[in-house]
Amino acid sequence: MSEPSAKRSRKDPQLPIFAFRKEIVNAVQQHRVVVLVGETGSGKTTQVPRFLYEANLAQRCIAVTQPRRIAAISVANRVASEMHCEVGGLVGYHVRFLNKTSHQTRIKYMTDGMLVRESAGTGRSGIRGASIIILDEAHERSVHTDVLLGLLKLALEADDPPRLRVVVMSATIQAAPFVNFFGGSDKVKLINVPGRLHDVKVFYTPVPEPDFLEAALLTVLQLHVTRPPGDVLVFLPGQEDIDSLQRLLEEKQETLVKERQEHPSKSVVEDLSQGVTGQWPSFGTVQNLLVRPIYAALPFDQQELVFAETPPGCRKIVLATNIAETSITIPGIRYVIDTGLMKLKMCHPETGIEMLRTVETSQASALQRAGRAGREAAGEVFRLYVESEYQKMPAQTPAEILRCEMASIYIDLKALGIPKVSTFPLVDKPPRELLEKAAHFLSRIGALDAKDELTDLGKKLARMPIHPLYAYCLHVSFEFECTAEILSIVAMLSADAQIFTASRKQREKGQSLPYHQEEGDHLCLLSAFSQWKKQPNPKAFAAQNSLNHSALEKTVTIRNQLKEVLKEAWGADQISSCGGPKNWATVRRCLLKGLFTQTARRDDVNQNSYRTFLSRQEAKLHPSSVLHRRTPQPPCVIYSDLVITSKSYLRIVTEVDPAWLPELCPRYFRSQ
Repeated sequence: MSEPSAKRSRKDPQLPIFAFRKEIVNAVQQHRVVVLVGETGSGKTTQVPRFLYEANLAQRCIAVTQPRRIAAISVANRVASEMHCEVGGLVGYHVRFLNKTSHQTRIKYMTDGMLVRESAGTGRSGIRGASIIILDEAHERSVHTDVLLGLLKLALEADDPPRLRVVVMSATIQAAPFVNFFGGSDKVKLINVPGRLHDVKVFYTPVPEPDFLEAALLTVLQLHVTRPPGDVLVFLPGQEDIDSLQRLLEEKQETLVKERQEHPSKSVVEDLSQGVTGQWPSFGTVQNLLVRPIYAALPFDQQELVFAETPPGCRKIVLATNIAETSITIPGIRYVIDTGLMKLKMCHPETGIEMLRTVETSQASALQRAGRAGREAAGEVFRLYVESEYQKMPAQTPAEILRCEMASIYIDLKALGIPKVSTFPLVDKPPRELLEKAAHFLSRIGALDAKDELTDLGKKLARMPIHPLYAYCLHVSFEFECTAEILSIVAMLSADAQIFTASRKQREKGQSLPYHQEEGDHLCLLSAFSQWKKQPNPKAFAAQNSLNHSALEKTVTIRNQLKEVLKEAWGADQISSCGGPKNWATVRRCLLKGLFTQTARRDDVNQNSYRTFLSRQEAKLHPSSVLHRRTPQPPCVIYSDLVITSKSYLRIVTEVDPAWLPELCPRYFRSQ
């Protein structure tokens, strides 16, 4: 993904990082650990790996980690462009289900999770295959970043690989935790690099805003009619908020165009925006709004659109989650609107239930968001909260490892040979209850034995780049001879994108869609993928039936990779199929046995509510489910997600026969 307007020459003296080139190279030569605090706009992400490569400090590759896949891909593309090489040659990237590297790759951008997974494998990959490992955006404290910090500390203590060098790069001044973790200032070299921020004016609201979406809408419109050309970046909590604001802005855009045509001399627009006043722009070059969303679940080809140059006569409005806070640079941004909110995934330490909550951002996040306005020119930031609220915000966002479900991390650490996970070195220790929940879950599916060691099954599950629960479901599929179908379902669930694009009204008429399956959502996913793949023109089929063609193409790639792992790591030469839709009851039985920890029974008193078997959590079926429209709703279901926002919902749900529970899982369910 290139960023045409943001390309720089190989020796751009404007970047502050160039003034520190010699100091950085010397520090890496003389110290095994360097902590580099590089403010927003300093150039650390793109230039530091090049400094070290050009100084011949790495006999093997330089691995550079990013918390998010889009950042790893976009930065790799940019650096490859600057170094005049093809991506996959000297510069490459490796993210989940997408590997653009080769034997020639010496600067390798990757997600931190991918480096953890590579390190758990065999051969000269991961930590073993690198001379220098650069952990970028370490201040975000993703769970995999924290695990990598622990692995690197152990590797440095063991001197394996010999003379490994570690560079921890952060965009905040909170460097002390990293310095102390690696032994203090006697062992760690700390370098501070100033940013290349232009002047940024920050504005607050005079009074609290009761509705942040309405406030964001009005602010965008006011900017549009009163400010010179320049694109706008709006930070919102989540996808639903982005979709809502995009719809509102596109409606207002139509009204603005009509109003300009009918009243070209009109001086104010208060009737359009309910209180927003301002002159029509005297510069006269910006008339249309071009709305571009970006969030993690958005298909990659649509994420790429935010980097495209804004067409003449348009103002690009980028609607983003905190994915746009760091690493990725969106050209043309002059104005930032910050709602001061973000969605944070939290795991209840006692129940193990993950909750997605809208919370206020930290001061560090607010500063990062503001910095987006000053990357290329002077900018303005409009914080949709009062100034006193900023002073009350926490200094930092809590590290993910303190608030996430730990099963995937636990099995990764066991695969890495960590004998006792509770003693693994971490900057912050997760709650003991979360580790116990993870170990208990892995024991239930047979991945751990009584001595907390990986079983043969556990070693197989650890080789799959998916959650252990879905890896276990693939394991079970061999018993039911429906591995082909489960592969498709798991790949669809792993695509991290919205497969169905139908509106709510269209979903309510779901019976007319050719892939509708009244037994549940997992079968809808399977049916949609199967039918799409058989079409002579799959793109047209997707468009006609409200399917995301790009996400389905990604599903094919994921499915092929999972199939390869089944063959190479599991020795599965034959991938069996149950024989088509007439036998999909077998698929549901397999899903039940594989996802037995994700079962729920309809409440006897409240017929529109369910209670999960293990955690006893009460929840309703998510409105997007095909089962939501059933009357009465099925007595027993399996689900993929339990989402707790303001309400509790079961997402991606499929009906199962209650009689199957004691038959297929007699250890956990008794006959009624």
